[in-house]
This record gives sequence, C-alpha cells and structure tokens, in this order.
Amino acid sequence: GAWRRGPDPVWQYDEFRARVHAMVSDEPPAGVTGVASVLRAPLCETLLDQRVFNGVGNYLRAEICHRAQLPPFLSTADALAISAKRAAERDPLELPAIVRQVLRQAVVEKGRDWLNVYRKGYSQSELDGLGRSMWYRGERGPLKSSLYEVDDPKGCTSLFLARIPSRLDRSQLHALASTFGSIEKLTFNYQRRYAFLRFSTHSAASEALRHLNRTVLLGSRIAVKWKRRMRRKVGIGSTTGQDPVDLGLTTGGHAVAAS
Repeated sequence: GAWRRGPDPVWQYDEFRARVHAMVSDEPPAGVTGVASVLRAPLCETLLDQRVFNGVGNYLRAEICHRAQLPPFLSTADALAISAKRAAERDPLELPAIVRQVLRQAVVEKGRDWLNVYRKGYSQSELDGLGRSMWYRGERGPLKSSLYEVDDPKGCTSLFLARIPSRLDRSQLHALASTFGSIEKLTFNYQRRYAFLRFSTHSAASEALRHLNRTVLLGSRIAVKWKRRMRRKVGIGSTTGQDPVDLGLTTGGHAVAAS
C-alpha cells in the first residue's frame, strides 16, 4: 500500500495510542510493513517513523526518550513492552502519553529553551543507523549503532549516504558516485546532509558502498548503507553553487577522484 502518516498524537490521541501498542500485538497496525525489523531497531530510530510517531522529529525524540525514561538504543520491542506494562498500571510515563505531552509543548513554547536534552552541554550524542545525531542523558541502551554496518541484499541498486560534508554539493556528489557506474537517480537533502543514490546495476552500487563507507571526505566520515525498502518521504534540498573542490580520497588502498 501507499506510504502514509499515522494518526496525529495530539488530535487523534486514542487512535495513535492504540496504533503504538498494536505494534507488539498479534495484529500489527494497518499500513506499517516490516514490523519485525522495526521492533528490532533502536527506539530512537523508530521514533522518526512517521507511520507510527507522526510529527516526531530529531530534537523531539531526544526529549521523549528522556521524559519517558527509556534509553534511546533500547530495542523498540523492549521499549513498547515497558510502555504496555505502564499503560496497564496507568503509569503517566507510558510512551504515547509522553509523545503527546512533548508535541503539545513544542506547539506552545517558542524556541527550544524548554528542552532538557537536545544540544545541551551536559548531554551526549551519537549517530544512529539513519545518520542522525541522537542526544541523550544517562543510559544509552544495549544496541550498537548500525550506521556503518552493511549487508548485501541481492539485486538492490539503491544506497543511503549520511554525514555528507557541507562543502560537497549535489553535482559534486553525482560526479563522485558516477565513478562507480551509471546513476539513475540522486535524491539529495542539502540541509540534513544525506542522500539516496540509485545505480543502474547492483554491482555498481556494491562497489560504491565498498569504497565509500567509513571514508573520511572533506573532514567528515561518511556512512553508506543499502537503502531500506520501507518507503519514506524525502525532501530534496537545494545546492549551494559553491566552487568545485578537490574530491580526491583514498580508502582501502583504492584512490577515487571525481572530476
């Protein structure tokens, strides 16, 4: 089915709450595919899944984990099990209730001074498997970040790139990636510094991943993964029109340059 956002946690709270708890029931919510993989993922990544947690962004998920007293790198399955137990006990720290509370405050408050975690000097941050910085205080949870971990699905031709350096624009990224093979599509989010690349062949995509993952490029260690099959809406950022920069890099004994 078509990708669509889940219920609004503030204005459709009962429906939203039921949808969250249904994730760990025998009947997963309609419109959410790949539930098993979602439940294995860290909570911090699932909180950005708009099919379930509609309206939650990067800075809000940090506040939600903190207020709900749930480690960000706890598995989603374990976090939702804790939330279900709290719901049965009418504990105010039930996850859906905290999500609604934080989203309400985000609408009322001006700026971000009310936040307790995001970009605070006493907080810690770590890149998650989506290439986004997860800010947290206290326990982080047992799961490792999967940002640089890769597998090799047969036939896949699309890659996800994160931590793209700010001095690299869309045309330069296209030129660099083209050294590995023909590119059918490039979606580039300039503001958030990530991109999706679709090559014409699996072998070209595999070579790009092998050479570029964990490579330090213009001061930033980029991460490259196979693109997830789950459909997400992605905004396309504008390019900067910067002057060309030297894209020479070396990784694993191979030199790569884009002209």
